[in-house]
Amino acid sequence: MKITWKISAIDRDTATNRATTAHWRAEGVDGDFSGSTYGTASIAKYAENTSYEDINQAMAIAWTKAALGKSTVEQAEKSIVDQIAKQQTPDTETGRPWS
Repeated sequence: MKITWKISAIDRDTATNRATTAHWRAEGVDGDFSGSTYGTASIAKYAENTSYEDINQAMAIAWTKAALGKSTVEQAEKSIVDQIAKQQTPDTETGRPWS
């Protein structure tokens, strides 16, 4: 299963025209099952030499992952894998025991 990282929005400082915060989402799909997680990351130190309009998604994703750190990225991706596994093999069901 491939996990896809996306940036849904980037906050910027209007005085400096530099990015400050990335709003991210990571998603995974396995057949009919999917999982996702999202959050924000401070990317100001990575974007300090790049004008807002010069940022592309690949840069923003790389900065976001760097800002989050390897451990947090791995935890986010594991959460998605776990969500999908739970859907594939649920440990609870909802229903009524009577008809």
